[in-house]
Amino acid sequence: MILKVIIAFVLGVILTVLLTALGLHPVLSYFVIIFLILFIVLYLPLLLPAYVSRNEKTIEKYLLKNKNHPQLYLFYALGNRMDEDVDQIISKLLKKPSNKHQKALYQTILHFYNNDFKAASETLNDIRPEKIKEYYKIGAEIELGKLKDAQAAIEQLQEGWVKYSLLAELCNKKEDRPSAIRYANRALSKARGLQWYLLYCEYKREYNINA
Repeated sequence: MILKVIIAFVLGVILTVLLTALGLHPVLSYFVIIFLILFIVLYLPLLLPAYVSRNEKTIEKYLLKNKNHPQLYLFYALGNRMDEDVDQIISKLLKKPSNKHQKALYQTILHFYNNDFKAASETLNDIRPEKIKEYYKIGAEIELGKLKDAQAAIEQLQEGWVKYSLLAELCNKKEDRPSAIRYANRALSKARGLQWYLLYCEYKREYNINA
């Protein structure tokens, strides 16, 4: 708390000097300064681990601090293969009032976690947006041995972590480990934040990849 106050004070001085030099109206300057300080001190530390970081320890610290928020702590439980926690968290999330798209996503995540890909292929149809649905659909096809269908669908995807992570899974299914590792590293290079963390935890176990 003291550190945040010090940071806020220093930022306030810097911004005051900067905005005064730009000749902004005093009232407007104070409004801008207060807004920026609140954003930087209160919200930026929350956004960086979730959306930007590629540091395992930073993201884990963030997730453990948010253990009481099941949507966030689920990432930690999934990444560390904590079976009991995953079941409890998803059960809790499914009991909360939510739309059918969210419920379908949580059900599909649990089916993937338990390697029940046939069940996942049945629950994923209600997932929205379509990009997330397509990701799980292709993943289920790979695990169910529909490799030609999965390959054709992957070729239609744009470059990014989704495409490379699916290619890694496809190559792994074909027992082409060197290609799987190459695509896994590409997926990590394109991902950030919580998604990077999930991929990294999985690839560390599967391919012995270290950041």
